[in-house]
Amino acid sequence: MDELKNEIGIELLNSIAPDIIFTCRAPILRPEILNIPRFGSINVHFGIAPKYRGNNTLFWALMNNDSKNIGACVHYINKGVDRGNILAKAFPALTRNESEVSIDLKTLTLVAEAAVTVLKKIEKDEKKPIGLVQNKLGKNYKHTERTFFLNLKYLSKKSLGMIQTEPREQSIIYYLDE
Repeated sequence: MDELKNEIGIELLNSIAPDIIFTCRAPILRPEILNIPRFGSINVHFGIAPKYRGNNTLFWALMNNDSKNIGACVHYINKGVDRGNILAKAFPALTRNESEVSIDLKTLTLVAEAAVTVLKKIEKDEKKPIGLVQNKLGKNYKHTERTFFLNLKYLSKKSLGMIQTEPREQSIIYYLDE
């Protein structure tokens, strides 16, 4: 990814002229890169934006006992962190006592399905859907906020039954119509 941070990487992307730049768990892209693809730059974000932006967002939803916001989204990349218009939200099926790992795996599978659907829709229609505008800012969680002691607190609360997920069926919500 470091190659994209210099002029050689930007020149390479310009020469390829991609229709879409697609990322997942990638660093922030330079603004010059975002304008290269014809249909925009799209990211898979493990968290439900705008409430959970940044890093470790599945963990933060668990830590906050916020089952309704456990999931992922597919969104356009803009200059803000996880602030672009949302194309899909994926909510994995949950049982009463999910682990962070099981949620991560379920979310991965479901958001991959959502991403494929989004990409196929763009390919079929040959146009860029607007998506759902994010009107609220939410919280941008930093990697450094998840400390060793916070992990211990989470594990303690989880083992005491103070953190539990609310059971639900999986679902995907798409925002592909204009």
